[in-house]
Amino acid sequence: MKKIYLAGLVALLGLGSCGILSTSQESTEQSIESENIKEAVLSFGEGSATDGNEYFNGLVAAIVAVDVKFGELDRLDEMNASEKKIYTCIVSTLKKIEEGRAAIRLYKDKPWPKRAEFHVLTLEWFATVENIVIRNIIPLAPVMSKPSKKMSNAESRQYDAYLTALETYYEVDGRWVDFQYVFAAANDFEISGTIDEDALINEELRK
Repeated sequence: MKKIYLAGLVALLGLGSCGILSTSQESTEQSIESENIKEAVLSFGEGSATDGNEYFNGLVAAIVAVDVKFGELDRLDEMNASEKKIYTCIVSTLKKIEEGRAAIRLYKDKPWPKRAEFHVLTLEWFATVENIVIRNIIPLAPVMSKPSKKMSNAESRQYDAYLTALETYYEVDGRWVDFQYVFAAANDFEISGTIDEDALINEELRK
């Protein structure tokens, strides 16, 4: 199937995670591997964040974990991967969304500035990705596994609906990206570092 480029939150900005966001760190540009993301998500999901900065690091890791899987679906589409691989990635994406929701619930009573607003926005981000996966990608999985030239007219319209739905993702993703700076300022830290999402996706595809 034809390729869609999912900009993704990491591609929209220089974004750090897993403890490299604060300016107290020496390096402002680091490469993060998927194992680091997984460790940060696990720690965050155990309620380990003790202040706004640590909460933010864990929240970014949880978002990136979902976004990487969402981008992997795009890559599998581009590769005309098998339906089995696409469905496996779908299940993994939805699972990571649920894990992210469960994690942020652990912090719902924390008094850190702007946390409540970030919580609501993050839930909206999760819901947007989940809706696209369920309403658009699941029905399209058989179509994604074959070349675009073999699509029927009905399948082509179905795919166009998917592209339209992605606009909702870009919109909420942009708001999430913008708000991270508001949250950082309110909690007296600055954002630094980068994550190469393409590298993370490639790492997942090699597994």
